[in-house]
Amino acid sequence: MNLKKRIKIFLNLILIVVILCSNFHSINYVYASDFNFYNHNTKSNVKYSGKQVSYFYNNKKVDLSYPGIILSGTAFADYKELFVDELGLSASLNDKQLQISDGKTEILFTIGSRYVKINGKSQKISTAPVKLEFHNGDIKYYVPTRLIAETFGFNYYWDSNN
Repeated sequence: MNLKKRIKIFLNLILIVVILCSNFHSINYVYASDFNFYNHNTKSNVKYSGKQVSYFYNNKKVDLSYPGIILSGTAFADYKELFVDELGLSASLNDKQLQISDGKTEILFTIGSRYVKINGKSQKISTAPVKLEFHNGDIKYYVPTRLIAETFGFNYYWDSNN
């Protein structure tokens, strides 16, 4: 095989490796201090530069694909990732209704509403659950984490320094 052909094959292999590495790198997207999303409740684009909230369960940090955030002074996270996938609660979502349950207790949210039903009893909450659309097109439903954690008997401790 001549030298030109070997160089061409070698360069093609390097190009393939670079392409594969760049695709794998983008699978685990890590948010920087600022990120953007579209808030379906307010119908506005938001550049979030506030604190990103970390959650711990059984003394281990919960790795979330989408960061916990603070909205109007309340900590929020994606209901599915935190409460269903990590804590084992069940949930159903249809249209604007989100129901979270452990088999004994049930919370029924209406996305965008500050009223929630806990075991059928209505109560007003400080900040409504929100539908967020991230830059990559993923839609997540963010809920107030303290309300859910305490309703289902989890200890909720806020460490404002961290």
